[in-house]
Amino acid sequence: MSTDLPILFDTDTISSFAWVNRLDILETLYSEKMFVLPEIIYEISNVKHLKEKLESCIEKKAISIVYLDPLGEDGQEFARLRGLKKFGYGEAAAMAYAKNKEVILASNNLRDVLTYCAKYKIPLISTRRIMYEAVKDNVLDMEEAETIWKEMIKRRRKLPCKTFKEAFDFYEDGEGKNLTIHKY
Repeated sequence: MSTDLPILFDTDTISSFAWVNRLDILETLYSEKMFVLPEIIYEISNVKHLKEKLESCIEKKAISIVYLDPLGEDGQEFARLRGLKKFGYGEAAAMAYAKNKEVILASNNLRDVLTYCAKYKIPLISTRRIMYEAVKDNVLDMEEAETIWKEMIKRRRKLPCKTFKEAFDFYEDGEGKNLTIHKY
């Protein structure tokens, strides 16, 4: 996907690719336009090999770290969102950061995040859209994408479709065809 906006990854989306050892897909599509918050790194740290894969991308400068300003609007929004006890640590941090910044939020937790992003006009992308873009940009072929999709599901990643073909069709001729702001 060609974008001028940086992409801020939430834990669930970045870990979907890390679990199947395919952060290279993200690097190919978005290298040097990807960001994570320390809160995301903290959540991923619960699984050592995921943390190592993410740290490798950070060392290569494919992914950069950005920070909430604890005394700024994003820090206050983070505290408000955490106080609601509805959002996870990384999810609340990513949403708070994205609210007042020009970024695309990458999250798979559409049930919680989509309404917030729509309210604040935050562009949103998920694993489904990223995989679609990878096929459209010839980073992956359909067969490889299907294999990766099945492996993500096997690794207990919550994805909206049972097959990648269903995910692909969502954009090609389904309800996702005319999405503008939210590219989930």
